[in-house]
Amino acid sequence: MREVNSAIRRNCGDRTAWPGELADERARNARNDLALTTMQFSFPAKHFVFCENEPSPGVFVVLTGGVELSVSSGNGQRLPIHVARRGEILGLGAALSGNPNEMTAKTIEDTRIATIRLHEFPGFLMHHPDIWNALANELHTELTVVRELSSAMKSLPLAS
Repeated sequence: MREVNSAIRRNCGDRTAWPGELADERARNARNDLALTTMQFSFPAKHFVFCENEPSPGVFVVLTGGVELSVSSGNGQRLPIHVARRGEILGLGAALSGNPNEMTAKTIEDTRIATIRLHEFPGFLMHHPDIWNALANELHTELTVVRELSSAMKSLPLAS
C-alpha cells in the first residue's frame, strides 16, 4: 500500500490550478463566466459528492476544503487515491466521456464546491477554448495517476 500511495503522491503534487490560479485576461473572463454557469455548494465532512459507477452529474471544482478520491479494491474496501484541494477539477473524465464515474469523491472536511452541470459543460467549453489546454493537462494527470496506481498494484503480493 505504501508503494501505491507514493506513486500517487509523485503524480499529484501540483495539479493544474484551474480556475483559481489562472491569471491572464481570458482566464479572468472564463472565471467570471464560470461563476455565472456554476452552482456552488457547501458540504460537511463525509458528504459524498459523487460515487463510483454512477452516471456523471457534471464537473466539480474544489473551492475550499478537501475531497478524498477513492476506488473500490474489489474486496469491499475503499482504496484512497488522492485528496483534492482548492482549484482541482473532479469528474472531468467521466463528464467528457459520458462513462460512469470511475471513483468516489467524499469530503474530508467542510468543503465548498462549484458544479458545472453536465448539459452546461459543452457550452462553457465552446465559449472558452483557452481553457482546453488546462483541461488536457488535468486529463493527462488523471491518466498518469491511474497508470502509476495500476503499476504499483501489480507489484503488491496477492492475498491468499
